[in-house]
Amino acid sequence: MLHFAHKEGTSTRINRYESDVQKLVGCFDSGLMTNPFFEDVDQLLPTDIPECLVKSTTAGRVQMKQIIRKL
Repeated sequence: MLHFAHKEGTSTRINRYESDVQKLVGCFDSGLMTNPFFEDVDQLLPTDIPECLVKSTTAGRVQMKQIIRKL
């Protein structure tokens, strides 16, 4: 008798999912992200992170130009 398991139920996938959950919990515990499962959460990211993300493209281009000039 053959027994087939769905690929989502293999031990490899289960271990991967557990690792992914632990990484998310680590983000919440470190303060990098606010836990979205708390009822009193107004935003998922601290207020300064979205601003940094918006400015990151400009900052990256400035750094790239500085590196190119040194070459």
